This record gives sequence, structure tokens and C-alpha cells, in this order.
Amino acid sequence: MQTVHIMTGLPASGKSTLARELIDLSSNGIRRVNLDDIRNMLDTGASGERSRNLSRGHEKTALDIQDGAVWVALDGGFDVVVDNTHLHPKIPGRLKRLVAGAAVFKVCDLTHITIEECIRRDALRTGIAHVGEGAIRGLADRHAAALKSGWRLTDEWMNDAAPHNG
Repeated sequence: MQTVHIMTGLPASGKSTLARELIDLSSNGIRRVNLDDIRNMLDTGASGERSRNLSRGHEKTALDIQDGAVWVALDGGFDVVVDNTHLHPKIPGRLKRLVAGAAVFKVCDLTHITIEECIRRDALRTGIAHVGEGAIRGLADRHAAALKSGWRLTDEWMNDAAPHNG
């Protein structure tokens, strides 16, 4: 059975770096799926800069492409790494419903990387757009609210077939 590796952590916590390391270490091939890459592919203006105001339609399209990419990779016999932030249950819940027993989930938790460290790393990024301190702090607040409600992204939550939030 294939594995879907689910990354969780703030922007600049190391999710994509870890995803690339998993791919490099893989002997059977892992396919990487990332919503930011899909959003950027779908929504670039004449200058090549991504719009900050994606419409609901664009987001639905991005999520549908993510789902299709995960399915095609699994159907092709590949493991998958999804290196989105996954700081609240909506997107991981969607992936959980999508895969529904066709693969096992393995959570790679980088939520222990501090907000300050993520802000520092984000400021040093080259070759990709900076997320910005405000966005990082906002995502940290959403994650704190999800934790306060009792939700946490774990292998057990992802692999449990019971009904869930999200």
C-alpha cells in the first residue's frame, strides 16, 4: 500500500525542504503535490506575480487539481508527499476523505518550529516570494484555534476512518 506523507507547519518551517529530501531518499519514487505551486500555476498575471486575491473558483480548481494529482500518483504506484501547511482540519480532512483506505498517511509535523524562526527564514528566502510576517502570524493563530478546539494533525487522525471535522 502506498504512503501519503502529509507535512504540517508554518510557512518557512522546512516542509518543502523535507519533502525534497524524502523524494531524494526514495528508492521507488515519490510525487510531490503542493497547493501553492498549483495556485501559482493557475494565477499569474502579466508580470508573473501571483495575485493575493484568489477567487473561490480558483481555489476550487487548485484543490481539484491537488486531488487529481494525488490520485494519479497513487494509481501509478507512487507514494505522495503533500507539503501544504495543514494547520487546521479542512485540507487534510479533504485528503483523508479522498484517499479513504487506498493509502496510509504519515504525518511529518514541523509545528515545533517557532513563529520567530519561520519569520526569520521567510525573510531569507530567495527565488520564491516571501509569505510575510503578517501571514505567518495569522496562520499561527488559526493553528492555535484548531488546537484549542481539540484537533491536531496526527497519523492516527489521518488514518482513522471515523467521521471527523473538516
